[in-house]
Amino acid sequence: MPPPVQRFAFTGAVEGFYGRVWSPAEREAFIAALAPRGLDAYLFAPKHEPALAADLLAPLDDGTIDRLEALAGCCRAHGVRLYVGLHLEPPLNPADPAHLARLADKARALVRLGVPGLAALFDDLPAVQPQPGPAGSDPFAGSQAAAQAHAFLATYRAVEAEGQRVDWLVCPGRYTLDPALEAEFGALEPDYLTRLHADLPLAVPWLWTGPRG
Repeated sequence: MPPPVQRFAFTGAVEGFYGRVWSPAEREAFIAALAPRGLDAYLFAPKHEPALAADLLAPLDDGTIDRLEALAGCCRAHGVRLYVGLHLEPPLNPADPAHLARLADKARALVRLGVPGLAALFDDLPAVQPQPGPAGSDPFAGSQAAAQAHAFLATYRAVEAEGQRVDWLVCPGRYTLDPALEAEFGALEPDYLTRLHADLPLAVPWLWTGPRG
């Protein structure tokens, strides 16, 4: 008897590159091509999408709302599971409750638009000590993993409190064993992955690229 076929829970594609953001027409054509190739998930996380990165703490504007509603509808029409990636990077300060409240507002707004999945992304960030909070102290004792876990859990719990069914993904700062990653962005704390893993819900999958980035 041949061994049973091992299947992934889902397979798909990530729009997470740097540079020009795709047009809605380009993106829809790409999504339409996924299911015919056996793919059923799509992570929308372009690095230069302001609402998900540089303007993470600002409310969604009308144009972005229209685009994301259309994206959610496109994915539903093509039988593709949509995740929207939140780049949890500066100016976000995990030690500032006001910042976390704005981040939670952004996540809840995305869910209300019909986005069924969210991803917390910590990739390609400089390995720096967390910022102090409003009181001037660092509640994370210099641990980037602790700061990131705190930001994720605050957002996760805020969305969960809404009673909405949301799928989550996390991309850690160390998403590969390739030494080129730390050569470019700096060395993370030695127990970074262990500490982050200990603080995050076990049911939340991680993104991992393997031995090469």
